[in-house]
Amino acid sequence: GQAADLARELRRVVRAGGSAVLDAGPKLDTRTLQSILQQFDFEAVSAHRFAPFNPRAQVCFRRSQSR
Repeated sequence: GQAADLARELRRVVRAGGSAVLDAGPKLDTRTLQSILQQFDFEAVSAHRFAPFNPRAQVCFRRSQSR
């Protein structure tokens, strides 16, 4: 799907130890987003709602150092 395509591209362009911040959306909850990115060497390091009434979390992922 589109989330796996995005994760694949992030793995290609984000260096080991680098970070990416993504919004969890109405069709892709935080847990599912974390699960997909984990398959592509990313670990969720934090999740926040930056706007008080924003129903969606912004999740910070860090790419594994080992790959």
